Amino acid sequence: MLFRSHGRLYISDEALSQIVVLDSYGRYQFRFGEFGVFGVKFNEPQGLALDEYGHVYIADKGNNRIIKVDARGEKMMDIPASEGHLVAPVDVKVLGDGRIYGLDKAGIKQYSALGRFEKMVLAVDKANAFTVDEQQRWVVAFKEKGAVRIYNAKGEVLLTLADIEDRKSTR
Repeated sequence: MLFRSHGRLYISDEALSQIVVLDSYGRYQFRFGEFGVFGVKFNEPQGLALDEYGHVYIADKGNNRIIKVDARGEKMMDIPASEGHLVAPVDVKVLGDGRIYGLDKAGIKQYSALGRFEKMVLAVDKANAFTVDEQQRWVVAFKEKGAVRIYNAKGEVLLTLADIEDRKSTR
């Protein structure tokens, strides 16, 4: 996954358990992380998010946590599995109000800016990625189902976009 902050491009490298940072021209700047459990060590880093201050949030799937680092990769905070029963997170988002949203096996969970579990926002099974707008409309991707669903703030499905090839094969 790629995200841009302050002229930098952050790439989550799941295979090598690290984050690679490039400049705005695609030139290598530095990397941080390695395989492991504690500190700035990862086990299958997945989705990335950036806040307005340039802090990077990483969904660390294999370690069942979301970790926050500064722009240089120094650990600032983590949201451990014990907060809201976080299990195998695959994506993360941070909204302007500082709230953190993590997508794990159970669905999308909301955390305070300090990483405290607040509530389950949307229960979805086997989702791979998500985004949200300021009106709390949730766009959720399901790789296995070949579909994208859009939900309103109440969790009601507004629209489902399915893979056309998948529809042809079921007729």
